[in-house]
Amino acid sequence: MGLTLTPESGSQRDLVPEGIHLARCVKVIELGEIKNNTYNNYTPKVMFQWEIYVTDHDGRLMGVTIDGKWEPFLASRRFTPSLKLGSPLRKFLEGWRSRPFTDEELKKFHIGNCAGHYAFLTIKHGKSGKYADVESAQIATKEVPKPSPILPALVLDFDAPNLAVFMSLSQKLQEIIKGSRNCPPVFRDPSLALQPAEAPETEKDVIF
Repeated sequence: MGLTLTPESGSQRDLVPEGIHLARCVKVIELGEIKNNTYNNYTPKVMFQWEIYVTDHDGRLMGVTIDGKWEPFLASRRFTPSLKLGSPLRKFLEGWRSRPFTDEELKKFHIGNCAGHYAFLTIKHGKSGKYADVESAQIATKEVPKPSPILPALVLDFDAPNLAVFMSLSQKLQEIIKGSRNCPPVFRDPSLALQPAEAPETEKDVIF
C-alpha cells in the first residue's frame, strides 16, 4: 500500500501529563493490514509517534527511565491511512497544518513528510489511567522556539521497505508489522536484503 495517499500506552507516573505540549514527530510507521478480530477482517494502519517536550518546575526536560536509559516522553496514535473527506487522519492533519488540503495535494500526499515536524499536541488520559491519548494537533509556527531534536525522525513505507528502519523499531512493533497481511518479505527474512540500508534522517524546516 505504501504511505502515499489519495482521498479515495504504562503506569500513571510514566504517562505524558495531560494538556497541550510542544512535540516533534519522530516516527511515521506503516504497520500494514492488521487483523481485526472483532469483525474478522484486515484493516491497514499507520502509527505516528512524537517526542514530547515537558519540563518540570526547574525547567528540566521530563521523561522516563527504561532499563537504566533516560528517554523523552513519547506519545503515539494509530490511524487508518485515508484522506477521504471526514476521515480521522485527514481531520487530524488539517488541524496540524492549520489549513485544509488542496485538490492538488490530495492527488498524491506522502504522510511520511510529517516526520521531523513540530506540533502542539493535546494529550488526555484514558479512563483507565493507563494510556495517554493524542487527541489533536495544532501548528507550531516558525516563531515558536523549538528544542533541539532528541530522537531521529524515521519513516517506514512498505512501498520502499527500509530494513535498517525496521530493525530500529521495538520488538513489539516489529512483531505487529511481521504479523500484518502485506508485510514486505524482507522484514520477515532480512537475508533477502541485497545490501544494508541506512535509516534516513528526515528533518523539515517548513510545515508539510
